[in-house]
Amino acid sequence: MSHRILVVEDDDLQQQVLKSALEKRGYETAVASDGLTAVRMLRGGGFDLALIDYYLPEMDGLASARLLHDLMSEERPKLIAVTAALDSLGGRDMQASAFDAMVAKPLDLPALMNVVAGQLHETAADRTSRAALDTWRELGMADAPAVAVLPCPTPSQAQLLRHYFDLSGRREAEAVLLLTPTAGDEAVEARTRSSHFTLPFIDLTGCIAGADAIFSAADRQSWGKVASAIRHFAERRRALARTIGEATDLETRLLAYMFVSGHAFEPTLDATSRDCVRYAGFFPDGDARLAAERLATGGLLERRFVERFHACGSCGSARLNVREECMSCGSAHLREVPIVHHFRCAHQAPEADFIQGPNLVCPKCRQHLRHYGSDYDKPGTVMSCVDCGIFSPEPAIGFVCLDCGAHTDGDAAPKRDMFSYRLTAAGIALLRRGTARLAATADQPIMSLPASIREELARPGPAAMLVTLHYGARQRILARRGPRGFEAMRRLFMENLVSAIEGQCTVATEAEADYLLIRPATAVTLDELSPALLDACQEVLSEGLEPELRVLEQPVRERPLAAATAR
Repeated sequence: MSHRILVVEDDDLQQQVLKSALEKRGYETAVASDGLTAVRMLRGGGFDLALIDYYLPEMDGLASARLLHDLMSEERPKLIAVTAALDSLGGRDMQASAFDAMVAKPLDLPALMNVVAGQLHETAADRTSRAALDTWRELGMADAPAVAVLPCPTPSQAQLLRHYFDLSGRREAEAVLLLTPTAGDEAVEARTRSSHFTLPFIDLTGCIAGADAIFSAADRQSWGKVASAIRHFAERRRALARTIGEATDLETRLLAYMFVSGHAFEPTLDATSRDCVRYAGFFPDGDARLAAERLATGGLLERRFVERFHACGSCGSARLNVREECMSCGSAHLREVPIVHHFRCAHQAPEADFIQGPNLVCPKCRQHLRHYGSDYDKPGTVMSCVDCGIFSPEPAIGFVCLDCGAHTDGDAAPKRDMFSYRLTAAGIALLRRGTARLAATADQPIMSLPASIREELARPGPAAMLVTLHYGARQRILARRGPRGFEAMRRLFMENLVSAIEGQCTVATEAEADYLLIRPATAVTLDELSPALLDACQEVLSEGLEPELRVLEQPVRERPLAAATAR
């Protein structure tokens, strides 16, 4: 909000004296030690005034001022000459009007500050800045919000933003501004990589989905929403454990964002995304969904169903054209044809079979049909394929991918369920503590196991054996039979296996594996879960699932959230 001044002086001591005196009066300052550097910095924009020493290396002060006049015209900042040769400079320079004012050396600092203040008389931009500061304070902010900006603003953009926000960098950022419609990608990088991941992201364009607030200088309500978001995030950040703010893993950052924002992690429809949805908060959608699933499996998030999509069997995109198709040739060139029912002989067929010239003649008994309602009626329709001529009572449903063009049969299209996620009490407690007591297997943390398995493990009882089953033929069967066919085979196999095991079993099914927690009445050894047993359980299947069995152990230890979720 304050004016920016460039001190152009090659003497280090003089630089520090002027810089200190200006900053004590609230000005932002920068320094340059020669004329060429000064011209380059001033042309970059963002400065309101420059104090230029006359005797400079590379290019003297007068030449620098004249060059700035040629290069910057009306956008030029105010230029004040600082020189010990005031009389000679005045005679040469005032005719060319290179400087707006001159002061003599040795410097009288109070007098110099008066000259500076006189040159920096309040402009329309100054009044805008002052009004903006008053507005922020009316909204309960101590000062204009300190912000980081994505992407890095141009000098002219920065100069405009300084009317409303603090871009000085002297205070810790309270929010991140998204400056352009394409800033979403940089926002994802900032949320997952930078130290600003617990700050609100403010959209300045009004068209970036997922922002925590939108700011428009002309909309007073948007100012209030930005101020409210900044205060809310700051208050919630103070409740986080210190170690959470230092986290680098995606799971912890996702939990922390949900906590400070107070929002669920939930999808909204977005046709620009291959998944047809986009999640709020600027996280990488695919990775963040997997992270949310792991956290939900561990009891830190609560999962709620939102929508089910079908996906392309080739590229996985959910952007599909859903169409009715011929059950014989797959063509979408179908038409609806009425069915004619002849009362006397009970023959039913497509109307085209009855048409002979201008008349309707039953192809079965050859009788003319004259009166609708007494000779015949039309009880329904069938679908006729224009390409192959086949009639069918119902069309098939198929999908054509709008991204890769591949065709997928309706029954073979993979289904993709979308969920929203909310913090559980366990997740909130973990964020406040920074660590959690987690039981873990030799290969994975217990928090990543299905909830039913974790609950059973927590109960007292005889020694239990935890087994996972992965299926080597999964992708092959999915390609040939689709998700329904694979799941039906998998379900039958698991029923046979549970029946073959003597003892109490808890079974859970996840996308990639099946889990069995076995509390046997008598010890079940690994030998009893032999390849022969697995083969016997899949004998009734049309093809083998290639099950791979792993037995897991259950040590208990305490680990930080980041370490527990990173695996």
